[in-house]
Amino acid sequence: MKAEHQDHAKSISETGFNQEEKDKIIERQLRFQDLLINISTTYINSDLSDIDQLLRKSLKQICEFVESDRSYIFSYDFVNNTTSNTYEWCAEA
Repeated sequence: MKAEHQDHAKSISETGFNQEEKDKIIERQLRFQDLLINISTTYINSDLSDIDQLLRKSLKQICEFVESDRSYIFSYDFVNNTTSNTYEWCAEA
């Protein structure tokens, strides 16, 4: 196990999970970190002219990972006490 993952492994080692469950938790966490790195890399390497499409694609990827059928990005205006749903992704029915 890589050194950077040992702290995470230690934190779940004190739970009531058996070794197989612990391994699955760590593996899922690593896959999620990889997804976030890939999404971040896409933004870093983009000129952001297609930011709307990139955001929707990111929402879709995250939803698929967590097995959700919809995802949203909200914009909060604390001065005017308003909230706007600026982006969303919904799975097809």
